[in-house]
Amino acid sequence: MLLDAKLHFEHDSQIVLAVMTDISGLVATQKELDHQATHDLLTGLLNRFGFQNRVEKRLVDCSSSDAYALIVIDLDHFKSINDIFGHQMGDSIIKILSKRIIENLPDDAVIARLGGDEFAVLIKGQIGGSTQGFDVSCCCRRIRACLSQSILIENRTMNLSGSLGVSYYPKDASSVNELLRNADIAMYRAKQMGRGTEYVFEHALQHEITEKARYEEILRRALEEDLVIVYYQPIIDLSSQAIVGAEALVRIKDPDTGNIVFPDSFISIAEETGLIIQLGEKVLQQSVEDIQKLRREFNNDFYVSVNFSNRQFQQDNLVTTVVSILEENNLPPASLLVELTESLLIQNNSQSHDVLTSLHDLGCKLAIDDFGTGYSALSYLNQFPIDILKIDRSFIANCESNLTDQSLVAAILNMSKGLELKVVAEGVENDFQKAFLLSKECHLGQGYLFSRPVPFDDFVRYIKNY
Repeated sequence: MLLDAKLHFEHDSQIVLAVMTDISGLVATQKELDHQATHDLLTGLLNRFGFQNRVEKRLVDCSSSDAYALIVIDLDHFKSINDIFGHQMGDSIIKILSKRIIENLPDDAVIARLGGDEFAVLIKGQIGGSTQGFDVSCCCRRIRACLSQSILIENRTMNLSGSLGVSYYPKDASSVNELLRNADIAMYRAKQMGRGTEYVFEHALQHEITEKARYEEILRRALEEDLVIVYYQPIIDLSSQAIVGAEALVRIKDPDTGNIVFPDSFISIAEETGLIIQLGEKVLQQSVEDIQKLRREFNNDFYVSVNFSNRQFQQDNLVTTVVSILEENNLPPASLLVELTESLLIQNNSQSHDVLTSLHDLGCKLAIDDFGTGYSALSYLNQFPIDILKIDRSFIANCESNLTDQSLVAAILNMSKGLELKVVAEGVENDFQKAFLLSKECHLGQGYLFSRPVPFDDFVRYIKNY
């Protein structure tokens, strides 16, 4: 029992008055508040604030010969689990995996849940040939192995993986924030390499981060200053050689240099920042306006094919936006081909399913872009109102010399016939590929054999001279 005592003396009358208060409850409450401020409520691990404080003390107390490794762990595709099965199951999985990680760490490791599905670990670790501390590579392998073990939960077997980024103190950073930032950078590189692996921070990655920030600024300014440009690549009927439509492909103009910036430099940034919503709407608006001009001047049956991001399908107002743009330009819905990725099908959440169904009911056509390179979720094709498959260019590029790719293309075409789906072959670059596709009864194609993607005015001239 903890007591807070106050004494009062009256010397002349020799009276002593003592007042004692039990403050055990207050101390316990304060400890609980302190714990909550530094720990994650779900897992009981340190939170980001607690982790930073603990690591900072370790670094201050370490000797000049000590080396530490900070490992950031991020679960792969975890958002899909929350979207499909709900956050309650997601929380249960987080608790199971946090215990697994702890079991595979050295006793003196510091571990935290930074938030969501991201964890961080600090261990005294080896660098190069040093024999000091714990083998970081071994630790990473053990963490990845424990994350990849199946989880049986609510009569479902879940299989996950994790991407890890590693940075070292003092080699890579001189502070906790730098260590975290650099490990985070390395983790994102691990995801880019295919996920389920680890990557050790390199200072060359800092240049990439600087470039990423630069392109984000270019993208934001391009959206604000109306510097989004749509290029068009013709879609050809391989039998008749007629131009039947065009794929809309986005570019932006650098506000400072006037140079054209290609999507490889900014699409992933648009996805991460949420700017893809604004960008997608601008591309849709411009391509619908342009294709209607082409229909009036050349062919009333022309259609435009527009790529939609998975993130756009999570918009509550996407269908309303599409309807508004079509009506504003008096374009029949059948003249809009909505391109989506295979990953959207595998997620199979009710929001995207409802949006796709609404767009199809409206009269728009739906196509799976780059078919064959993603999940190849054939079982999902019948569950969504898909009209067209677009065979990825990688299969077409190699079909001249690769019998396996020839067989894959033929198999996709045969399957499409059975499912009554049309097929567009992407990346047609020579006469052999064109002849091969025709021999397999693929009648639509696009690629450099016909035209590179070009600005609208050049596309108009291309059609006039075709």
